[in-house]
Amino acid sequence: ANMKETVQRSVCIEEDADAVASLLKFVYSAELPLYDEDDLQTQALVPCWQKLALLGDKYEILSLVEACVQLIKKHLTKQNVLDILQFSHRVRHHVLKQACLRFATQDQQTRKAVHDSPLFDSLDADLVRELFTFANGGCKRRLNDSFEFPHGTDWRKLTHAQLQRATDE
Repeated sequence: ANMKETVQRSVCIEEDADAVASLLKFVYSAELPLYDEDDLQTQALVPCWQKLALLGDKYEILSLVEACVQLIKKHLTKQNVLDILQFSHRVRHHVLKQACLRFATQDQQTRKAVHDSPLFDSLDADLVRELFTFANGGCKRRLNDSFEFPHGTDWRKLTHAQLQRATDE
């Protein structure tokens, strides 16, 4: 075919050189950038793992995406959880997003730290709603099997939050 890469006999990869080197290392050795569980510098690798997960997604290397997600989940902190939540929302990684929601709402102290974070004010409204819903247990069906929204409820009159709860029922 007359593809640009065929004619020029080269492929231009515009990603960060370190990230591409790490991707190639993973492809050939199944190893990610080294880290030490006790080393505080490990937190600096989280953005690297995010870049690698994006590259893995772009080049359809699912094992790389999953390996990065597992490392990112192990290194969630009160300081980085909102950034990672936004990342997981943007790349549509449901498992990582659920881990972030669970971490951010695990206890009162963590919820307060997350809410007080400067990044909280810039969160997408849908993410704030998801955090709120997750923190309040999702309002699933009650134990006595009664419905908050019984058969015949006019769905057109429900708010977005009410619709979410109704679909959970």
